[in-house]
Amino acid sequence: MKNILTWALLICLLQMIVACDNEPINPTDNAPVDEVPVDAGPPITSFTDCEWLLLDFKQNRLPAKLKRKVNIQFTKGTDDIYGAGGKAFLNVYTGAFRLDEKNKLVISVHLTSTLMGGPDDEMAAEEYYLKGLYRTKSYGLSGNVLTLTFDNGEEVYFVPKR
Repeated sequence: MKNILTWALLICLLQMIVACDNEPINPTDNAPVDEVPVDAGPPITSFTDCEWLLLDFKQNRLPAKLKRKVNIQFTKGTDDIYGAGGKAFLNVYTGAFRLDEKNKLVISVHLTSTLMGGPDDEMAAEEYYLKGLYRTKSYGLSGNVLTLTFDNGEEVYFVPKR
């Protein structure tokens, strides 16, 4: 009987260890975007310096479970052409854009993505993100926050992946 009780306690302990998520809770995930502290890491001087994680939209706010699920990385191509790609909520996407002298960024018609399905909230958020990304008009880099502005005025905030 003592062995059975010992094994039962051991199994419960192992289940608790496996079930616990080691991912730290980030208090900024639910904070309004303008209250997000600037990352204290090394300063980012160009949007091509790192991989970026989508923190939130200014107007169409994301639920906490969808924040930091999207990444984007920019690469310098030839002349004024840059590549952009990453993983949206469900799908992988890639494209190209041209950077003009007025600090504008325009995603080309070559934005493509895979076509995986998933939960309705993620599919809706992904559609909104990819349609907006295709229509990005400008960007800003302040501290370690990258802001993309869509043609509908929506601002999208990204933070460096650390």
